[in-house]
Amino acid sequence: MSGPESVIAASALLDWVAQAIVLGTVLAGLTWAATRVLGNRISPALAAGLWALVLVKFVLPVGPEWAWSLPSLVDRAVDRSRAALTTPVTAEEAVGEVTASAGAQLAAQAQREHDRPWWPVPLALVYLSVVALLGGQRLVRNYRFIRHCTRLPGVDPGTEAVVRDVCRRLGVRKAPLVRVSEELPAPLITGALNPVLVLSRRQLSRPDELETVVVHEITHLRRGDLALRCLQWATAALFFFWPVVAWINRRIDAAREHACDQWALRHGKLSPGAYARCLLRAASSVGASPMFRWSTCMAGNASFLERRIDMILNSTGRRASSPAGRLAAAAFLIAWGAFALTGATGVQAGTSTHEELTDQALDQHATQIVSRIARYPSADVDANGEISFSERNAFLVSVTLSDTERSLECFPYSGPFQGRELDIMEAYDVVRGLSYRKKVEYKVKIKVAEAKENGLSDEEMQQLKHDASQKILASTEVVLVGQDALLDRITVEPSAEKVAMIHDKIYKKQAYEKQMEIEKKSKNLLKKAEELERQGRNEEAAELRDQYTKLQQMLEQKKMSK
Repeated sequence: MSGPESVIAASALLDWVAQAIVLGTVLAGLTWAATRVLGNRISPALAAGLWALVLVKFVLPVGPEWAWSLPSLVDRAVDRSRAALTTPVTAEEAVGEVTASAGAQLAAQAQREHDRPWWPVPLALVYLSVVALLGGQRLVRNYRFIRHCTRLPGVDPGTEAVVRDVCRRLGVRKAPLVRVSEELPAPLITGALNPVLVLSRRQLSRPDELETVVVHEITHLRRGDLALRCLQWATAALFFFWPVVAWINRRIDAAREHACDQWALRHGKLSPGAYARCLLRAASSVGASPMFRWSTCMAGNASFLERRIDMILNSTGRRASSPAGRLAAAAFLIAWGAFALTGATGVQAGTSTHEELTDQALDQHATQIVSRIARYPSADVDANGEISFSERNAFLVSVTLSDTERSLECFPYSGPFQGRELDIMEAYDVVRGLSYRKKVEYKVKIKVAEAKENGLSDEEMQQLKHDASQKILASTEVVLVGQDALLDRITVEPSAEKVAMIHDKIYKKQAYEKQMEIEKKSKNLLKKAEELERQGRNEEAAELRDQYTKLQQMLEQKKMSK
């Protein structure tokens, strides 16, 4: 892998870690708040599921796009914060300029790649080395522990029968390998692929405890806790430096043991008091064996002992939750998972994209502006119940001239017009953005022309034209946003007489300009026709004279209509 590629790969890895930390930590906080609000109404099984989703989010921060996902909400909050902290840009800055050529774009991109900082590479190597070391240690220790468990002596047929019966009752198809230990003070189950149930000699000598503790351990199989434990270890290795992950793992451990305790009370034969005494005896010497420190056992942790016993003594016993309650819990877990594990709309790996402008979107925006203007009766000059294009412009000009200084603040491109009184056509220029959009279009055309001279490929030229089109559409959107802002500032509706007067003047001005444009075009057509006739190209000249005649007829009709 080349130097630049190494930097890109290292940066991508560190970006993934950073994004996982942000989204996982935010989700952890929300999950904590949800469990606190629900309190005792949430079952240990549901709590364990919610916390497991947080770990999944740490490992998989990006998911299918959804507008109401956690990443989408985080992105919106970040965007609002940025908008509040940044200085508003001018219209020229918002629209920007088209790059001189696609070749220049590629050169700029290459320069950015070349200027990437080098430090992500050693940092990523150190991170991967520590993760590999911690993960390798964990794998070796647990492999040795599982191998040790499988080599322990087997149990008697009666105990095997108890284990098979419990598996059948709990719906576990494959019974684990059962072994007995003289050393371990408490039962445990280990091995995600090939589970091994290890019972202590003390349980075998206490038939009243045997079935209950077996139910507890088999419940771990039924719930998939061994696979979840692997996820916990993987996340702990990947985020060894982040204390939130260790805190989440402790929450999962506690919820998991509480859930299995409930099943043991519900399907076992011990009373809550007897089961609590059994747990006390088992946990009293857990720390004596180093095997408990590194194993995949589900025997529990002494630090959870007080809470577990409190839950056991205050348990409702063997009463199971109702089907409606289980259905509600499942629905809540699915909804929370959809919220947590989906990704941000329009983003990938933490990068946001801007929605492209279209003619249809601008037309819709303009229609909304017309609908707002239609609320003012004075805007309907001809009183036909509809607001025409010319009536819209006349109303906007009337509003602008009512308070010029305040109105010009709505249009960031109105700098040349500020500080003086405007006539009607100057105000018309501002509300339509005529000079501003013409300037943007001129710059775009110049850039495209320069790009053609540079001999770009068809693909590069197509991309450049697309960018140019977006710049022009963006300039129109700036104008429409200004018109919306202008309507927001209306305090007094302009009089119908003022709007009608301005409408009439704008109409006459535009009619005069249109007439002058037609006359100019007519003269050019006539001049070209005469030139073609001198060259003997009579058919082409006849077509131009026909166009000239139509334009003259149009001028006559306009004169008669006056």
